[in-house]
Amino acid sequence: MGINHTAPKWLKNVRWLARLWSLPALLFMMAHLFERGDGDVQENWLTWVCVGTLFLTTFMLLLAWFKERIGGWAALIGLVLVFILYAIDNHEFFPAWHLLLIFIAGPAALFLFYSYSQVKLKHLPHIEG
Repeated sequence: MGINHTAPKWLKNVRWLARLWSLPALLFMMAHLFERGDGDVQENWLTWVCVGTLFLTTFMLLLAWFKERIGGWAALIGLVLVFILYAIDNHEFFPAWHLLLIFIAGPAALFLFYSYSQVKLKHLPHIEG
């Protein structure tokens, strides 16, 4: 009789679903990192802080591939911060909020679900044999 600390297959599938679901946001942001701008964009500093926060928030999903809890919480907190900064800068709610919820909050929530489920399962004894 022993205790098995490996995650069940359904839980591993949740982690892989979160990873796959985060790929569109990661690829979109990476593509914009290498995009050449026209050079004459006149934005204020708060706009650039908002854009930088959105980039960092998206890359927190990459962190969540390895550290699910830290990356998931960081992505969710960063997303709230992006919404707040955008509202302060533009005096309106973020126009594509639903896309950010789908492609950033969705995978972040799944990473958190995986992390907390894994911890809970570690405390349950599993009889081998």
